[in-house]
Amino acid sequence: MGKSFRVRPKGGMGKNALPKGGSSSCNAKTNIHRTTAKNARILKRLPHVAVDDALSANLMRQLPLKTMTIDQEPTASENGSMKNGGDGEDTISLSNFTAATDFSNFTNCSNPTFDPVHREWKSGSKLQVEVVSVLAAASEIINKNGGTGTDVEYFSTLLMSLQSVPPNEVNKIAAISYLLNLNAKKISKPLLVKLFSHSTKVICDKFADIPVTDHSSGALKYLISTLGYFLYAQPASCWQRMENINIVAIILRLSREEQPWVRTMSRRVLRNLLTDPRCSEENGTHPAAKLIGELILKDLCASESGQQNKTYVARQLCLLEGIMHKIPKSIFRELGEKVLHFGSAGDNMLKCAALQCLQKCLMQHPGDNCLTADTNIQLIVALRSLESPSDVSVCAYWLKALVEAHVCLSAKDEPKSFGMLDETLQICADLFKRRSTVLGEAVHLSCLRLIQCCIQQNSKASTTFLESLFLSLDFKQTMDEARAESWKWVLKTMEGLLEESKELILGESFTNVLKRLAVVRDKGEFCAAAIDSFFGSAIRHIGIEHVVDSVPVTFSVDNMSTSLDFKRSWMLPVICQSIQHADFEEAFPSLCPIIGALLNERPDLRLTSLNALRAALKLASAQGADGVMERFSKNFMPILFAIYTSTSLTTKTNGEHKAIFMGHNDQSVKLATLETIRLYIPRVPGELLTTYVRLAIEKTQNPEERVNKVLIMDILIAMSRGADVNSLSVIMHAISPWFHSDDAQMQKKAYRLLAEIYHRFSDPDLQEFFAENELLLDELIRKDYNTVAASARSWRIATYRSVVNSLQDWNALSLLCNQIYWETVSLMDHSNSKPTRVQATNMLLEICAQLIDVGSKNGETPSTALDFMLSNIFSTQNAKEFREESDAKMLTANLTALSIITNKHLRLMNASLISRLVSYALWSWKVSVRSSSLLPVASRLIRVICLRLPGYALEQYKDLLLETIFATELSKKSSVRSRKANALMLEVILDKFSTESIMKYAAQHVAWTKYIKNIEKQRRRRLTKKKGPHGENQESNPKQNVDEEYDDDEKESDEEDVEMNSDDSDEFFVK
Repeated sequence: MGKSFRVRPKGGMGKNALPKGGSSSCNAKTNIHRTTAKNARILKRLPHVAVDDALSANLMRQLPLKTMTIDQEPTASENGSMKNGGDGEDTISLSNFTAATDFSNFTNCSNPTFDPVHREWKSGSKLQVEVVSVLAAASEIINKNGGTGTDVEYFSTLLMSLQSVPPNEVNKIAAISYLLNLNAKKISKPLLVKLFSHSTKVICDKFADIPVTDHSSGALKYLISTLGYFLYAQPASCWQRMENINIVAIILRLSREEQPWVRTMSRRVLRNLLTDPRCSEENGTHPAAKLIGELILKDLCASESGQQNKTYVARQLCLLEGIMHKIPKSIFRELGEKVLHFGSAGDNMLKCAALQCLQKCLMQHPGDNCLTADTNIQLIVALRSLESPSDVSVCAYWLKALVEAHVCLSAKDEPKSFGMLDETLQICADLFKRRSTVLGEAVHLSCLRLIQCCIQQNSKASTTFLESLFLSLDFKQTMDEARAESWKWVLKTMEGLLEESKELILGESFTNVLKRLAVVRDKGEFCAAAIDSFFGSAIRHIGIEHVVDSVPVTFSVDNMSTSLDFKRSWMLPVICQSIQHADFEEAFPSLCPIIGALLNERPDLRLTSLNALRAALKLASAQGADGVMERFSKNFMPILFAIYTSTSLTTKTNGEHKAIFMGHNDQSVKLATLETIRLYIPRVPGELLTTYVRLAIEKTQNPEERVNKVLIMDILIAMSRGADVNSLSVIMHAISPWFHSDDAQMQKKAYRLLAEIYHRFSDPDLQEFFAENELLLDELIRKDYNTVAASARSWRIATYRSVVNSLQDWNALSLLCNQIYWETVSLMDHSNSKPTRVQATNMLLEICAQLIDVGSKNGETPSTALDFMLSNIFSTQNAKEFREESDAKMLTANLTALSIITNKHLRLMNASLISRLVSYALWSWKVSVRSSSLLPVASRLIRVICLRLPGYALEQYKDLLLETIFATELSKKSSVRSRKANALMLEVILDKFSTESIMKYAAQHVAWTKYIKNIEKQRRRRLTKKKGPHGENQESNPKQNVDEEYDDDEKESDEEDVEMNSDDSDEFFVK
């Protein structure tokens, strides 16, 4: 069978691969776009041509070039100041308004005010062409007349330009008005006041000349905005003149036009002006507010008589919603009546606009000068008298307006608001019966507004509203999906009521609501999530005791079936999620008798009770309440000791032993108990702990307690963490004979207890104790480790680790390391257990790290510190062959230790130490090549050296390494581990050196040649697998893939050896 093609054969026949004229291009299709992009980049670097010189010339002809005087207004002098007829009092310095910037590519304008003209470029915009043209002409005029380009000079020039431009050139007027709008923001307030008369006259004349069309909307928008800056700057006395108020009337006329931007800008200017507190009178209203209100009222009356269409009315209402709260009360009442009329008659669009206008006006809380309390009450009555609209949108706006009226009255006169609240609450509750999701959400939000602003902490109103909401649920109807949606919003509203009222809502009504909802929840899953959320809110805000009293959770503890499946089991997760943390110091004393009784009398609940006790210990530690747990330690500790030392937790029934509780055996309970004892020991008072230690030692010395002796030792180990000096002395005196005991289990417990004690070696309170026991530690160190039980060796090494990590004296540290070195290295042999090898590995790494750290403080280099350790290993290098089994084990341990140190600290070694290391590695290779047990560790040492040495250093030993390795003939009876170790070593060598240089040394032996060829073949296969189906590389770095696979192989190989990089300093404290 032939191979499958990666690319379909003959799939491209008949297709023209290159377009016409593209046969000479290596990438014709892409080259087209590249050429276009290149041309665009070239065009960007070309100088820009001046924009429309003819237009600029025409504009310059229209402007007076000889003078920059606007009637009798201030002019720009040569020194950059404004003068009015030589009057020094009105002189304003322009130094604050000048700014020198780089000249633009479009104009000679250097004023940063007009930076948006240069920065925000819109391709193809006719208005921007006009803007640039006008700005260029204005800059040229100012420069020719000796100006410095200040904001005032630009404003004068642009205002003259606006005055001289004919009305039919709408684009040019729009450009000038845009620049004026930018410039007016930078003019000072005194200057705006001085230029007010002339400037407003020019702008208002343009309003009269320009027809309001879509084409002129841009010009009108910016002119209105510029006029607004002048109006904002005027003092309150300015509004005593009728001509200024008429300017506001002109803006009001523009707010009714068809163009959206003109209307929006007019409304914005009017709203900002009438709500400006600086120009308000004593009653809080603007002087022009009365005239504006009268004009709007006149328009609404004309609309009511049918003279205006509904769109015109909607625009007026849209304007009114932002300024109505500032209209005087003489006009406010009449406007309110008209708005209510439009909210009750007409189509739905007009009703929504009127009711929204009323709602947004009331949200601003009009003062008594606009809306008195009596008028507010009449407004609420009038809104209630309107029939509940059938349309959802109208009904939502109507309810929002009614709610805001109540909120406004509550702020003015709270007692009167409470007197009118009941009927409104009933209306809100009745609206939930419409079964509309959209309306339900709107009613819910309105009710929350009422609850937060009106009901608040009023008990009577809260109870009344709860009863109304409960009646709206209507339990008699069928429970379907439509009803479920209505229930959801009602229950959410009830939650908001509970959150605001809290315990003030307690009473018979609240109890009935809980009971009826619990009955519905017991029957099925109807609105289960909403009901659970309501009960959770009640538990959080009112209290679990009130909820449980109303809806009791009853079940029988004795009956297992009912304890797992009872009527109100749904309450348990709700309680767990909603209950609040009580004060621990107050709550725990009441729980202690319960936990103690459960530990003593309910063996089936011991695991749960122990878990609860551990959680209490952790919570007390987090909250700083250890004193509470300390007070009850004399009650709990004897119970825990009794549970742990009991021989069995099983009962005998019909001659058979059965576990007391499902899935939990005796060992699980004992482990949980021991963990609880360990957590509790730091909270036990010192005197009480001393008593427990004395009693435990007495039991271990009693020959009748041989069965429980091991369990008591576990308790002693836990108590040693918090024991004082006297207790530790008693413990050490008691366990000393067990170090020489033939009982392996007791010897292991003794060494483990010793490791636990020496873990506190750096505790300053115990320095006297450790000084007294130095002789005991020296005696243990001098003792032959072969006489120590295999299970106890790991804890013996753990003791050394605690001492080494605490020593800071170089002489004492070097002496101790010299004493324990051979024992540590010897325990790395595979004949020892894995925990022992792990402890020995960590011990070796910590010895090296501590020697380097302490040596650096005493002027020793890292190489000197490491040389102290490595000299012991290098001293074993000689010419004899290791034939005895003990010699082979020692060499294996030495090579393993050397691999660990090399892997961690090779870069800290100097050249001399590296040379000795390479020499020892090659000597061990020659010695161990004939032994299947020594070859893996020797090859691993060479592999680690090649991996960790930098390239320049490895090149110095290249010939020596390759010649020694490949000069050795491989044994045909080598083990699988040896072959795998050799393969891993060759992988690294092939990565570091070229294949050609390696083959020069390996060509003499067929076995090595075959090894290398097989490895090359495997690497090619790996690279092939990394490629995609069509041959493209899916990985960016093939060598990285090989290295990753090499790392995987290395991990698999190291699983059989000691973990070289394990650094878990607390390994010996695992259970």
